[in-house]
Amino acid sequence: MAKQISKEEKEQAALREIFRKSSTLTTDEIGLLRKNAIDNVLGRFAQRLKDIQKVDPSMIDAILEEYGDKFDASFSTIQDVINHVNGYFDYYDCIKTQEELEIEFERANRFIKFEGMDLPIVVEFDYQYFGENALFQKPTFYSYYNSKTETDYGKGAYHIAFPSTQKYLTDDEVMVAMKHEWGHVFQGHCTIAARDKFEERYNNQSMDISINLGMTPEEQELLFSVARKIWKNPNACPCMSLAKPSGQGGFGIDYPVSPTNWRGTSGFIRAYYEKEFKKGQGKGEGPSQPGGGGNGDGGQGGDQPPVSEKIKVGDFVWKPGSDPKIYGRVNAINEQTGEVAYDEYTEAEWEQIKENIKNS
Repeated sequence: MAKQISKEEKEQAALREIFRKSSTLTTDEIGLLRKNAIDNVLGRFAQRLKDIQKVDPSMIDAILEEYGDKFDASFSTIQDVINHVNGYFDYYDCIKTQEELEIEFERANRFIKFEGMDLPIVVEFDYQYFGENALFQKPTFYSYYNSKTETDYGKGAYHIAFPSTQKYLTDDEVMVAMKHEWGHVFQGHCTIAARDKFEERYNNQSMDISINLGMTPEEQELLFSVARKIWKNPNACPCMSLAKPSGQGGFGIDYPVSPTNWRGTSGFIRAYYEKEFKKGQGKGEGPSQPGGGGNGDGGQGGDQPPVSEKIKVGDFVWKPGSDPKIYGRVNAINEQTGEVAYDEYTEAEWEQIKENIKNS
């Protein structure tokens, strides 16, 4: 059954589309965004928690535990949760006038002008507090491709968006944040769709590592500072490498990877978790990973490799009919249907990964 969209959600979606098209907002328009955030996002979130507390007090402990995990904090009361959410919004809500926003646009565009990029790049401000997701996924810089955007280059453009908390950054920090987003554009990340649940969860981390590895040590330090300032978290860590420990910008996977090689990085992460899953479960189906927001299907359906007793999870197979040849590493075999799910890589990519694994 299709999800029913409320009138309020439709209004917020329409409001978001209007303001995303604006390169510069007036002070009054910024005020409307703030009112929508306070009334429709924070207000409804707080009211829902209060209603639950009133109707079913037995749920309070579970709610405190749930939001304690989400926010990595400790709460004693429902009001503590509400205060925490409101406190971050107060921190985020730091651009209040048209003049302040124009300054941030100039700073965000400076990197594009400095690099002299001969590409359709649109820099935009995304207020980001249009829905409840903003409460759990802290607003950030991001990039994407829109085939319908019209510029002097014609139809189609890359968008790089900055959050309100850019205001807290130094000029050098803004430059490195925009350089990171340009890395997504340059490496083609903006036009790639996740192919399975694993990629939905780990693609962005792999892509971030492939960009950040190519930064200088000074730029990497600036990236740490950016993350900690825009999210008001002194322990925030951007994804920097495979080898760094968990919690320090890495995965604790001691394999060397190269800048721009995000697929190789993703392959090592998948192989690592498959190995850990097998240790814990004794089964060869690969780890079950919660999904993010992609729409890939993990290579299932279509031309499936023939299944025989010789093919097992972890094997490399050739996708029949592909030209040039596409190889994949089997990550699951459906015992009922015989269908094989596998990760698609070019022959050269997989040969490199196999060589790395063999020499490790």
